[in-house]
Amino acid sequence: MRFSQSKSMGLFIWLSLLCGLPQISIAQDYQRPGGGDVFFLGQKLNGSVRTISDFRNITSLGFGIGGCLGHIGFCMGVFLGTAQDGKYEFSCNGGHFLFDYYFLKTRLTPLVTGGVGAYKISRPGSVWATDYRGLFNFGIGARWDLADPLFLKIVYNLSFMTSGDTASEFSGSGFFFNLGFRFIKKS
Repeated sequence: MRFSQSKSMGLFIWLSLLCGLPQISIAQDYQRPGGGDVFFLGQKLNGSVRTISDFRNITSLGFGIGGCLGHIGFCMGVFLGTAQDGKYEFSCNGGHFLFDYYFLKTRLTPLVTGGVGAYKISRPGSVWATDYRGLFNFGIGARWDLADPLFLKIVYNLSFMTSGDTASEFSGSGFFFNLGFRFIKKS
């Protein structure tokens, strides 16, 4: 089996996180204090649009705000990026509102997430260039409160985007991450 350089680097990073850094998040009961989050987000999706185009790669970056109340978290983010289909490059922008459920009260906890939003993928002369469309997200992943006030959230995400034409709906899957700062409410 032959690995590309990017796959090798990704494997190295994941192994480092799994083997070298767990002492930062010792599995003790951890109460996420009330307050707000500010974060940077990144997203990489692969998917397809039926009958219109075949998107091989959607990459976007953005920022957001959120918060956490015990096992429930919420966030709102905006993103800008590009989508490619082999022939053309499209601009991609939008935003989403997500709810998270954290299963454990530890610094490292699995989570499920879901939410709604809006997006726009456009290219001059494209049928996608008209207006914003609906976006539905579902995902599973983990949140790691590295050290107060820093956190990292990585999620494998499924996205379903409507186009107004049932013959051209987009679905995609991939990873998104949030790297952020938590504003802790003092009691």
